[in-house]
Amino acid sequence: MTTKMIIKNQDGATIVEFAIIAPLLFLLIFGIIEFSLLLFNKHVITNSSREGARAGIVARENRFVDSSGNLIDDIQWDGKTVDSTVNDWIANHLVTFGGTGVPLVDIKIVADDPLIPGPEPCDSSTIFYLLNDPIFDPDTGTRVPCLGYRCCLKITVSYDYHFLVFPNLMELIRGNFTNNILLQAETVMLME
Repeated sequence: MTTKMIIKNQDGATIVEFAIIAPLLFLLIFGIIEFSLLLFNKHVITNSSREGARAGIVARENRFVDSSGNLIDDIQWDGKTVDSTVNDWIANHLVTFGGTGVPLVDIKIVADDPLIPGPEPCDSSTIFYLLNDPIFDPDTGTRVPCLGYRCCLKITVSYDYHFLVFPNLMELIRGNFTNNILLQAETVMLME
């Protein structure tokens, strides 16, 4: 064969072009899948906080106290709690292949303030307290959580989402050296 024929020969050019483009194509496809799962799981975390808040605001007797009248750190009824409601929702709906993290459920409530008649409004200025924290105001003395109706209840759910396909992708994007991202959702509702 002459040199001119060898230069014009295109055999194998398609394979070389595909070998150059394939990594970018696979990166794009798996990136779309990974971030779609991330967004779906964010939706599940948001819904679980709504389900937990809805379960916590339903009117029932002894919502925040045990049988001996002591304040507890979770809302309970018929053997169920807000924590178990959130965990059940997440266990049944979360799609993750990169880890088996346990969600952190934070239950907060406003305090009864003798200076404010009626329930506090649920807005950005509302101060929430953990149920088992001692609520103390030096001006008015010890306050207790608002256990009545129309009080604000805030449920915060946090979940450590682990990436599956690109565990080190967050190092490139955010510059830190963890392969997870914290998904959080917060729901505030008035108790019935």
